[in-house]
Amino acid sequence: MASADDDWYTDSEASDSEVSQGEDAQPDAQETRTTCDQCGKTRDSLKHCAKCKTTHYCDRDCQNAHWKTHKKECARLAGGEGASADGKVPKRSDAKPFTAIYHNNFLHHGTEKETFKILIDVIRMRQEDVYSLEALSPNRRHNGRYHLQRRTSVKAFKKFLRKAKTVPGFLPPWWSDEKAEECVRFGLRDADFNLANAREKSDIQEEWKDERMPKKVRMLGEKVYGNTPGGTRSDGIMGMMLMMEGTRV
Repeated sequence: MASADDDWYTDSEASDSEVSQGEDAQPDAQETRTTCDQCGKTRDSLKHCAKCKTTHYCDRDCQNAHWKTHKKECARLAGGEGASADGKVPKRSDAKPFTAIYHNNFLHHGTEKETFKILIDVIRMRQEDVYSLEALSPNRRHNGRYHLQRRTSVKAFKKFLRKAKTVPGFLPPWWSDEKAEECVRFGLRDADFNLANAREKSDIQEEWKDERMPKKVRMLGEKVYGNTPGGTRSDGIMGMMLMMEGTRV
């Protein structure tokens, strides 16, 4: 039976289909990504899956732990740059995050923990934007917000997750009602991604070490809600980001 061990780069001369087992994986020197797809830890150098070359790990233990999730997508991802099972929708690429958001697969290939964190920051960024708009529109409200002296944003987050579930392809293939509850529990116990705490743009940039992360989570929120907190759409901005990434739609 196939396992994660079958898909490590172990030798610079090894092909995708001829990979020795039991040796250390070769770091991917051409990638700049520093987050492990299993544990979410940040490192200067990561190893990558030899077959699809899109998932990254600290070591073999992390890859083996992630294999049950990754094996469902590995063969499809290995089908070619930008190709999906039906040849229509490009796979997620960390080099083209807005393309992934546009095609509703931004959340498909990270770890469960990373996905939970992104979803929590989507709702917290949305809440912060709504809060900022209240001076212009006092009646604008986001149910369950901590800005309304609620203890947590659990109610708003659960409502958001239910709405996200209705958007075709938005949530990863492994998502379920049980995972939704697990995500909520994560948001109650994690210190940095806690639904009881506010989250400003600068907090998100610092946490993710990504200046564009607030824009990404805002656009993910728009995918779910259908518009920005101000009631408009950011189609023009999305079009500009896609053009910068070289994506034609």
